[in-house]
Amino acid sequence: MRPLINLLSVKSKLLCYGVNYDSEMRDILFSKAPHIFNKYVHSANFCIENAIVVNIPLDENYTKYSPYTLKYDNDNFYIYEDFTKIEIELITPPDWLFNETADGTPFSNIISLHGRNTLCLSYHKCCDYVSEGVGCKFCSFNNPISKTYELSNIKHVFKSAFERNSTYSVALSNGTIFDENKYVNHFGKIINIIKNINSDCKVSVEISPVSERSLSTLFKYGVSSVFINIELVDDNIRKMICPGKSQISVNEYFKALSFSVEKLGHGMVSSVLIFGLERKEITIDTACKLIDIGVVPVIIPFKPYDHCYLKNFSITNADELLNVYIEIDNYMKKKKFSHPKQHSCNACGGCSGLSDLLKKYEK
Repeated sequence: MRPLINLLSVKSKLLCYGVNYDSEMRDILFSKAPHIFNKYVHSANFCIENAIVVNIPLDENYTKYSPYTLKYDNDNFYIYEDFTKIEIELITPPDWLFNETADGTPFSNIISLHGRNTLCLSYHKCCDYVSEGVGCKFCSFNNPISKTYELSNIKHVFKSAFERNSTYSVALSNGTIFDENKYVNHFGKIINIIKNINSDCKVSVEISPVSERSLSTLFKYGVSSVFINIELVDDNIRKMICPGKSQISVNEYFKALSFSVEKLGHGMVSSVLIFGLERKEITIDTACKLIDIGVVPVIIPFKPYDHCYLKNFSITNADELLNVYIEIDNYMKKKKFSHPKQHSCNACGGCSGLSDLLKKYEK
């Protein structure tokens, strides 16, 4: 197997540039994992040399110019860059994910599998910022119409999942909801369903920096970890790119993150930072500040998705992204950063190369 740093170099490029392929290759992908073309953003989970999971962007305008070409030969997938050939494994969804609920809703419309062991559900498929015309310009989720799934269907799906694999962890997310009680309530209903089926399941929730009271209520439901995503830090850039979300100060994010660490423990709270829209020094400095308070930073590159406002913006430089990962890793070594074994999104790690480096610091 290649050294970790070499694999991370490949992963960084795939995260930033995606892969290009022809129509025949698309048909093969569709036959093996049709669900990947039913999402707002087309991407698929692959594993490089049975070691590193990467969520590779597909079918976007910018991915047509990727230096990597995806090919299929003798029942194996490969990526090619010039004369370099690397075998990668498509992580195909389990057969049960294509079953249907009693009313004919495909399971794959309700949940998705990230990596090999993380089930993801976004219950409230709407963002109040988008509804008010102040959504984040890097986001491809631009549907202002609220869509939720019947709780009976959600129960059916999770019951089927845990019957087949009781070790699945779950990552829950929502579009932003301004009403805190409604926001936490949505999550509470789903967590209760999950815990009643599998009380040992590790559940992670992605949420805005709500009040300490609301966070405490959420934790009482049985949340194991939480994501409170700062994403961008520079005030001028935040106001320009996130006209709604920027009304919440970065200090408020840190306050909510610190409170969550106090309640859930060191290393059980995470925050996503988007690299590629502001100076790398800001991303690195913020990541270090997160580490200092016991928060796991998750660095993902900006991607100019076809359905986002910034679709014509420059693609993130993969070499700079790799350098950011290395600098943050060096800081974690210096601070002797350690954390419990990760689950849910961080266990999958497909969206960030830093997740692979974090595994060295598990207690």
